[in-house]
Amino acid sequence: ITHNKLKVLRFFAFFVSINLNFNDTKLNNQARNTSMQNTVKQRIKIIFVAYP
Repeated sequence: ITHNKLKVLRFFAFFVSINLNFNDTKLNNQARNTSMQNTVKQRIKIIFVAYP
C-alpha cells in the first residue's frame, strides 16, 4: 500500500465516522435512516472510484 493510499484510507475512515455519527444523532426515523445509509454507500463508491 502506498503512502497516498494510506492517507486516503485515513480520510475515508474519518468521513465514514462523521456520517455514522450524523445518522445516530440526527435521524430517528428508520426509513430516513435507511435512505441516509444508502447515500453514504454511494459516497463510498464515489471515493473508491476517485481514488483507485
